[in-house]
Amino acid sequence: MRKTTSTAITIALTLTALLGTSPLRADDRPGGDGVAKGLMMFHEGRFIFSPCRERSYVPADDVSANGEVSAALRKLGLAEGKPLYVELFGEAEGDTLHMRAINFAHTDARCHAPRQTLGPWRAIGRDPAWNLTSTRDTLRLQQEGQADVEAKFVENKDDPATTRLSVQTAPEYEWELRRQLCYQIDDGVVSGWTIATRSREARLSGCAWKP
Repeated sequence: MRKTTSTAITIALTLTALLGTSPLRADDRPGGDGVAKGLMMFHEGRFIFSPCRERSYVPADDVSANGEVSAALRKLGLAEGKPLYVELFGEAEGDTLHMRAINFAHTDARCHAPRQTLGPWRAIGRDPAWNLTSTRDTLRLQQEGQADVEAKFVENKDDPATTRLSVQTAPEYEWELRRQLCYQIDDGVVSGWTIATRSREARLSGCAWKP
């Protein structure tokens, strides 16, 4: 018992020292379209966030409606000793990250080097397996068993929760995104948008996020 208590006190003191730092730099703070990227851990009932570009830790609290962010992270597998890679919308107040919504989370708990060539959306789906990437004005669809499709697109918002990606040269691959949690547990992913083609011929659907 003494050893367990001593270990717990040591961990608590270590976390306290780390939380005394200020690792959330201005460009890490998820205001507006900004996204906080890093590793999320769960320790003794607390969410602990470690930004990708810092070797430090801050507490995180869930201020989303009905606690949907923390519920989604747990569903994906977040637990003691099982961190996740996360990209979260929210605000940094002092040394605390307030989690408002999920952009993207993955069970592969490691940060990747930033890619500057990606556009506003990325998406993946199954049955058949496919993925969608974008540059500033071009979509690229890679679909299992099919030739790649590239086309110019225009983004339109129907309402705050719905976005359309219009593709004039390939109308069967016009997409509709809806702002709601999307799970692809087999791929170890949860994202903040669902996505589906608007055409009956294509019939592709999956999960989308902002890269």
